[in-house]
Amino acid sequence: MGLYSPVFSQDPIYSQYFNSPILINPAFVGNTYGPNFTANYRNQWPAFDAYSTYSVGYDQRFETFNSGIGMYILADDAGAGSLKNTKISGMYSYRLSIDRTSTVRFGLEASYVQSRLDWNKLVFYDQLDPQFGAVGPDGVRFPSNEIPPDADKVSSLYIDVSAGVLYYNPKFYAGVSFSHLNAPDYSFFDDDRNVDANLPLRTTIMIGYQHTLLKPASYHYGTFIAPSLLYARQGDFSQLNIGALFNFNQLFFGGWYRHSGKTGDAAIGSVGWRYE
Repeated sequence: MGLYSPVFSQDPIYSQYFNSPILINPAFVGNTYGPNFTANYRNQWPAFDAYSTYSVGYDQRFETFNSGIGMYILADDAGAGSLKNTKISGMYSYRLSIDRTSTVRFGLEASYVQSRLDWNKLVFYDQLDPQFGAVGPDGVRFPSNEIPPDADKVSSLYIDVSAGVLYYNPKFYAGVSFSHLNAPDYSFFDDDRNVDANLPLRTTIMIGYQHTLLKPASYHYGTFIAPSLLYARQGDFSQLNIGALFNFNQLFFGGWYRHSGKTGDAAIGSVGWRYE
C-alpha cells in the first residue's frame, strides 16, 4: 500500500440511506413537520475489522421562514483505526411552494472535517514476506522503506461544502446533491511531494415513490408500497441501491439490492414496528 498515488476513500453511505437522508442531501433538512433526530451505526465486514461508521443528526423545520436547519456528527474508522475521519456539519434549506402539496427545497451544507492517520497501522508491499506475511517469527513487523509524513502532518483539517435540491410531494420525491464542491485537500504530505489529494465531486441522485394500497383508518399509517433508488458517483466509483418498503399499519418491512462498480455487493433487509 502506498500513499503517493491519487487515491481516496469513498464517502460512507449507509445501506438504509432513506433513514438518514440529510447525510446525503442537505435539501432534506426540515422536510418533516416536527423535529427529527437520527442515530446510525454501521460495521462493514466485521470479520476483517475493516470499516465502522457512527453518526447522530438533528434537523428542524421553521415554517414561518420557509426554512429548515440541521446538523450532524459523523465518525468513520477505516482499516482497523489506520485512518479516522470526524465530520461536524451544519445545514440550511429553503422551501419554495409550487402548489398546495408540492415543494422544491434548496439545501446548503458546510462541514469541518478532521482526518487522522496512524502510520504504524499501515502495511506496505515491501513489508510482506512470502512465508511470514507482515510480521516476523519474533512478533515484530518487517521494516518499510516508505517515508512517513512529518509528525505535525498526521492530522488533516479542512472545510467541506456541499449543496442539493429536492422536489417533494406526499407521494413522490426526487433529489440530487453535489458533495465536495470546493474539492478540499486532505493530504498528509507537503505540497512538494506532488500528491493529488483533493476530494473529487460526489453526485448523488435519490428517487422515491409511495403507492397506497389501502387508505389508513384513524391513526394508522395504512397499507402502501414505497420503491426507492439511490445512485452515487464519485471519481471512478459508483453505487446503485434499489428496492422497496412495504407498510401495513404499524408494521413495515423491505428489501434492497446494492450494486457497486461492476458487481453486486449487498442484499439489504429491513423490518420494524412503529409505536406512538
